[in-house]
Amino acid sequence: MPQSLNDTANKILTLARERHIRGCLVLSGSEAWCKQGALEIIALVNTQAVCWVGESAPNSSTIRAIPSHAAQQLLGSDTDCLVIDAWSGLSPDMLGMTAGTLRGGALLLLLTPPHDQWASFDDPDYQRYQALRPSPYSMGGYFLQRTITLLEQVEAEITNDNSWLSVVTQSDSEDKPIAKNSDALVEVEQRDSSEHFIPSNEQQSVIQAIQTLSQQVNGSVLLNADRGRGKSVALGLAVKALLAQNSQRILIVAPLRAQVNNLFLAIGECAQSTRVQFIAVDQLIMDAAAQKEMGDNCLCDLLIIDEAAAIPLPMLYQLVDIAPRSVFSSTTHGYEGSGRGFTLRFNDYLLARKQSLQALTLSEPIRWASGDPLEAFFNQLLILNTDSRIDDQSASDASIDNTPTMAIRKVSSDELLVNEVLLRAVFSLLVDAHYQTRPSDLRQLLDVPYLHLWIADQAGSGQVIAVLLAYEEGGFADGHDELLQQIVSGKRRPQGNLLSQSLASQSADTQWCRVKSLRVTRIAVAESYRRQGIASNLLNSLESFAVTEGCDYWGSSFGFDSALLAFWQSHNALPVHLGLHRDKASGLRNLMVVKPLTEVVAASSHALHQQLLIDLPFWHAQFLADIPSDTLMLLSNGESSAMLESINIDYDLMRIKRFIAGELTYDKVYPSLYRRLMSPKSVFSLAGAVASPAAEESVRCPITEASLRLAPNWAALADEFQLKGRRDVIASIKTELIQLTID
Repeated sequence: MPQSLNDTANKILTLARERHIRGCLVLSGSEAWCKQGALEIIALVNTQAVCWVGESAPNSSTIRAIPSHAAQQLLGSDTDCLVIDAWSGLSPDMLGMTAGTLRGGALLLLLTPPHDQWASFDDPDYQRYQALRPSPYSMGGYFLQRTITLLEQVEAEITNDNSWLSVVTQSDSEDKPIAKNSDALVEVEQRDSSEHFIPSNEQQSVIQAIQTLSQQVNGSVLLNADRGRGKSVALGLAVKALLAQNSQRILIVAPLRAQVNNLFLAIGECAQSTRVQFIAVDQLIMDAAAQKEMGDNCLCDLLIIDEAAAIPLPMLYQLVDIAPRSVFSSTTHGYEGSGRGFTLRFNDYLLARKQSLQALTLSEPIRWASGDPLEAFFNQLLILNTDSRIDDQSASDASIDNTPTMAIRKVSSDELLVNEVLLRAVFSLLVDAHYQTRPSDLRQLLDVPYLHLWIADQAGSGQVIAVLLAYEEGGFADGHDELLQQIVSGKRRPQGNLLSQSLASQSADTQWCRVKSLRVTRIAVAESYRRQGIASNLLNSLESFAVTEGCDYWGSSFGFDSALLAFWQSHNALPVHLGLHRDKASGLRNLMVVKPLTEVVAASSHALHQQLLIDLPFWHAQFLADIPSDTLMLLSNGESSAMLESINIDYDLMRIKRFIAGELTYDKVYPSLYRRLMSPKSVFSLAGAVASPAAEESVRCPITEASLRLAPNWAALADEFQLKGRRDVIASIKTELIQLTID
């Protein structure tokens, strides 16, 4: 062990500078000792590009402080010294985003609790995984234990001439701060900016592709790359070339302006041109809508979207139509806002448009040297370099008639921790098969005690070919009455109970949260093994487990797709709720299904299903117009809903009262309002009695009735009644409905 932190950091930085790789120094000790050591090293490193990620960063003009939850702000930027404060929480998504900002020759400082205590540390990052459960529980700590193990393995393999990483513990060094008169550390290499903007062969191919696109009538370029591959610089150099060659107007979009700093640096002085500008995503969409109303469908000639995977898919779909030519660029690891939805769904969307589409990938690193050991370490830690490909021959040998070769079993977190091969196989399959899988899901697999995992593997080979994940929900029986009433009233939405609390709130029935249930969140089957009944076998295993554990139902919430719906209906799962707004990650509306396992919830399940079928025609015109009628009819699975004349008036009145009380949103109560106000017998009293025709004129609700025609166009409603916006419109509707009680 070197005699001081100063010596250790100097050795790491010298090697990093010589080889243009990134170095890592882990400080393991008390929080105060770690932070003091980090401050001393920062003071001795000659660089201005220092970023500290954590909730209690020091107040210093030379350090850029970023809270752990805001790590996305660093996407697209460069740092020469990065501090990750694990005392503030070690988020896998944060690690993936921030580590990629380090340039070659730079230093990562990782501050951790003592390693013999770290696995049992109450990590603040646990907060976003913790669910409200009926009884106390603790997180597993396995992700931290695996991190410690990998750090120790890497450090043990490092030779004296390859010391890019070192773990320094408080007991191994002086407890006092590093002496102020210590020799300065080696200066962090400052790369020549002109050299930084000389395109590589791969970057040149991107520039050429965008130049070709600019000469086409329409089309798109889809650019994917790992961090540090120079995609933003390539985009900037392409824009610079176009500004010199033609008169086209170019708009640049990203979630944050700071994320395209390198892009504009590459454009250089040409960035002053009025023909290129940055614009926020929401502003662009609003400007495009306004332009379209004036009969002009073209805001720009070329639209460039960087960090595209951090933009919700529904917004990306809108951006495609704003310009005739567009470039979408992002990373491939899924820690941005839409996860791998950008890779797995958006590409298919562009292909379906039947326009010119060129997909490019940058593989050679620019920000650091090829073979960078820190990149390899984080790829291993976060399982970013996934590969779930399975031998096609073995897949073709498997069939429904050959299912004995398949073994389905439940796997514990303990087994995943000690079996790295199994963990990588499970997670790789989840990443490749599901659009919402992110590095943070790795921590859930290892640490969340109320998460259950089933796998299907080939008997004999042990090759994982399918996985199923499910969460425990509900079980809030005795002693939780106040909580359950708050859920029904909309005052509480307990994390980790998505399905049960949604059904309780929708139906005003606390039973959904009182009984135990399982919510299926992922079913992933290797592509070569799909449509062979394996997913059904996994679901059957889950159902057997649910019955054994005394669950009253299982269910799921997923993006509404006709093929997925058919699968769930084949297992007698009833559609009970359809979201009226698109999910940010999938671009689809969420559909909830329930499979009752006992008589306790059987009647309630069928009642919710029937009510959904009754309400769908009312929602269709105003909120679900983009979904064809025959697709919506699939939700009935051939069943006939009750006739509208037989709808329970008390049900509608109850929902309207809940809307007035703030327990239901306007869109949820829309069908009840329409039935009570727009039908021939529309005049009613909230006391429950239908008013007489003679009283019709005295109880009309003009704003409410107009909303039934115009919602969800709140701007039009506000203009028509000279109100300020959606909030005022909703308040006015409630005021009108309250008047119905005064007679």
